[in-house]
Amino acid sequence: MSLPEISIITPVYNMLPFLKRCIYSVRDQNVKYEHIIVDGLSTDGTKEWLKNSDKLTWLSEKDSGMYNALNKGVNLASGEIIGHLNADEQYLPGTLEAVVKYFKENPDVDFITGDYLVIDRKGDLIAYRKSFPLMWPFFFSNYLYAFTCTLFYRQKVVSDLRYNEEFSAISDMAFVYEMIKRGYKGAYIKRFQAAFTNTGNNLSLM
Repeated sequence: MSLPEISIITPVYNMLPFLKRCIYSVRDQNVKYEHIIVDGLSTDGTKEWLKNSDKLTWLSEKDSGMYNALNKGVNLASGEIIGHLNADEQYLPGTLEAVVKYFKENPDVDFITGDYLVIDRKGDLIAYRKSFPLMWPFFFSNYLYAFTCTLFYRQKVVSDLRYNEEFSAISDMAFVYEMIKRGYKGAYIKRFQAAFTNTGNNLSLM
């Protein structure tokens, strides 16, 4: 069996209504993918729902937080490209096809970021958010201005790098900083890639 072109990792805990939107947004993509769901023993019926869902790779077990769950997902990922999509986020139509195409046409690029939309819990648009090329000095003055729902990187990046589980809220920033520090080449794609749901409980807003 041939490997997927791209692996998408989604950590989740008690967010089943949002998780369904997230999963369907990946299923709508026109690429060969694997979607890995890492559930931290949710109590809202997530595990039971996953049992009856196809086209998913999933596990449900206790974890020590989102970044522990992401590392578990990375260990399972078999695609040449890896993406991180939280349960309260969705990919926009054509995103994964555009991402795979870009990596194929730019073999020297190791990771990419792009633009995203901010929506409310009902799915209504709140704001457009445009990013710009990642430069590490800005991380420490403005957190990580490119959201992880637009971040994709090659499998080789995680051959020597993982999310730091000691950080409770900024491991994604540290991950990108380490990629740049270790010489991985990044690129900014001028395209709206995903929708980020402002639930009021987002880790990045705490």
